[in-house]
Amino acid sequence: MRAANTETPRKLLRGFPPHILAESGLNANGPTFVSIHMEPKCNFACRKCFMEREPLVETNPRLEMAEIETILVKAEGAGARVFSITGAGEPLMGAHTLQAVDIAHQLGMTTLMATNGSLADEKTLVFLKEKGVTLAFSIDTVDPKEYAKRTGTAGAMLEKVMHNFRTAQEIFRGTKTVEAFAGETLELFRLFVHATLSSSDGLPEVEAIRRIFDPETALLSVSPVAGVGSAKENGMRPPSSPDALTERHIVVIRHPQRGTPICGFFAFGIDMNFDGNILLDAHAGKTAGLLKNIRDFGLDPALAFAHSRPSKERFMDRFLDGGFCPVRAPRLDEYVDEETVINHIAKGQSLLKFAYLGAGAGRFMQLLESAQYTTGRNEQKIIDRNSGRLQHFINGRDAVVLGVGSGCKLAPLVSSARSSRLLDISPEMLSFAVRGLDKQADAQICDFEMFDFSKCAPGTVFVILGNTLANLDDIPAFLERVAAVEGARILVGMELLDKRSATELASLKAAYSNEADFEFIFTPLERLGVKHEDGKVGIGFNKRLRRIEGKFSFSDENAKERFCSAHGLEPAEMDGILLGVSAKMSRRDFLEIAKKAGFGLEGEFREGRNHLFCLERRQLG
Repeated sequence: MRAANTETPRKLLRGFPPHILAESGLNANGPTFVSIHMEPKCNFACRKCFMEREPLVETNPRLEMAEIETILVKAEGAGARVFSITGAGEPLMGAHTLQAVDIAHQLGMTTLMATNGSLADEKTLVFLKEKGVTLAFSIDTVDPKEYAKRTGTAGAMLEKVMHNFRTAQEIFRGTKTVEAFAGETLELFRLFVHATLSSSDGLPEVEAIRRIFDPETALLSVSPVAGVGSAKENGMRPPSSPDALTERHIVVIRHPQRGTPICGFFAFGIDMNFDGNILLDAHAGKTAGLLKNIRDFGLDPALAFAHSRPSKERFMDRFLDGGFCPVRAPRLDEYVDEETVINHIAKGQSLLKFAYLGAGAGRFMQLLESAQYTTGRNEQKIIDRNSGRLQHFINGRDAVVLGVGSGCKLAPLVSSARSSRLLDISPEMLSFAVRGLDKQADAQICDFEMFDFSKCAPGTVFVILGNTLANLDDIPAFLERVAAVEGARILVGMELLDKRSATELASLKAAYSNEADFEFIFTPLERLGVKHEDGKVGIGFNKRLRRIEGKFSFSDENAKERFCSAHGLEPAEMDGILLGVSAKMSRRDFLEIAKKAGFGLEGEFREGRNHLFCLERRQLG
């Protein structure tokens, strides 16, 4: 019933943060909003998509329907009001989508769903309307040619989507309500069109879109493109003056404690990927793996919310820079880099691979010139002396280089390859490597431990030089993933530690503990605000893992506690920060692991403690 006052009511979407805040307030101790991505499938290839064009990496099994039901039941029990299906893929292609909607409805939760509209037929629309869904159609233009270009579709797709939207308006007609909360009148809609613009020139398109719907049935939301995912790959950037275009009015609230505008879904929700990985925000796919997995919390969103809350607070304090949307925050990549380093510290993993980022890349190039840096030069000697045999090992095959280093050793190796792909987490090192090659190579910023090996052609040669392989936490698991490629070959360099030298710790310290080396591997801690004078770097031999380790330890307990508090770490569990691993196993141990993974030794070269192995996947049987 319309309230007695004559003020113009606010137009909001049912189940969105401003509505829930006005109606009953937001849950400060648990998630008010729970978002779960369905399967990462889509029949469109939108240029503006939040997600990457490459298929999303699945680091865990996909959530089964029974798991999704448990998550929703526990979420509602903890006070969650809203279930959201947004993010990766087209939800109506997901096998579990409609069943999940039904379960949420039975629990009394409002479901929010965004669709490209292509599969929203009459039967589906009736179901969604009856289950209380607030539904968004994504439509950026009503020009057929421009629509096809932006969505990567062909034929009369826009005509089909427009037909489905007109049907949706008929089915959802009468779902708008006028309600009063605390004396304020709200018009609440359950159907809306969401348009994304990449320039202010798109404003006339907004008016054209506005003419396609009934304002008594549907609402229009317009936002600037976010420069992430496919939009970033396509060079799409938000308009210079986006304020008039944003969807602030439907997602933004004033944070109760901070007093600043913030996306309510981000601040008061928990978002998870289709494989259960907790995300910083529903569209922040690149944060998958930083905040653990919902299975780590017994499928309990309340526990996951409590775990992710400190990280979200740090993001708002240090990386949001006055904005309201985490995905549109200019420093999101910086947050991802830092959070990844923090996770490695918490798990006791080596920080060495992060040393190559940013200024660390320049430091590494200086390290190469150090008189004490003999490791790299020994491996270079092996390659130079045996270049013909090594080229024959690669000849005519695809080469995938995992961890490029400076790139100086790659040219004689990949020159005979059919095609070359260089993988590294450091754009700076990739730049160095590409410049040193005589032929074109595909450079890809990628953590190769997350690389999708299933896309590699049969017979691919994987080149892993330096001490890269020895720094992996699980070499057997890694080799098994490589072995899944038919006829795979590996050219791997390793600095091996034999059992005799393992006892000679004094000589090992002398060989590895040099200023240039630790100046380089200290760089990840410098990025986190740690100074050399805050503690000391020591080197020792880990008997259990049989490897040489360089560690940083705080000399001041107060400094240690301040650092841990700032980054969500437990001081009591951190006796030192592992900076680097210099060696891990003997020749015999390594070859035994390779044999179990199905690889046979095709060739071996050595210089000092450095070995270069040529391995080939044996045919089963």
